[in-house]
Amino acid sequence: MERLLTIKGIRAGSLFKILLIGHAFSFGLVIVSMGIFSLFGYETVYIGDVPAVGLKGLISALLAATLFTVMFAFVNWVFVFVGNWLFTRFRPYNIVVQETDIP
Repeated sequence: MERLLTIKGIRAGSLFKILLIGHAFSFGLVIVSMGIFSLFGYETVYIGDVPAVGLKGLISALLAATLFTVMFAFVNWVFVFVGNWLFTRFRPYNIVVQETDIP
């Protein structure tokens, strides 16, 4: 069964959460995987011009993944939020919801 919902816009917090989750599971996972490779001796993480290997590389990658995920999500959030705000001034969103019988 399908229902049509008409909404005026997406709240700022909900939009940021969507973008943060998307960046964490795409961009963040790539950086963390490079940190795991660094843990096993590969030179995939650099601090400045010096490769960081071992535990130092893994910790650096975890910090970089967090920093870059939040930073890119925030920058994208600003652009998408402004675009969302401008779009909803002229027209609402129509969302089709498909309901399932699974509880």
